[in-house]
Amino acid sequence: PEAMFLLGNIYIEGNELIEKDLKKSIKCFEFSSFNGNHFASHKLGLIYFFGEGEIERNIFKSSHYFEKSIEKGNIVDSYYFLGKLYSEKES
Repeated sequence: PEAMFLLGNIYIEGNELIEKDLKKSIKCFEFSSFNGNHFASHKLGLIYFFGEGEIERNIFKSSHYFEKSIEKGNIVDSYYFLGKLYSEKES
């Protein structure tokens, strides 16, 4: 799962050898998240929280991945953004 997370980070940023590809990045993060990597779950939460490139903002997917990240141990960062989502729903 860690290698796929790292590959996802390369795809999301791009570099001199690998072209930026958000869809490939998401697939890498999804694989890593499914296999227990809470950093990947958090990263997916952020992608859907902000919306990025051709990926539209999706609060349901965002909250799902933040909750999954919290379950796996990434408590502070994911709770922060989950709280922001909940406060937006109340506004």
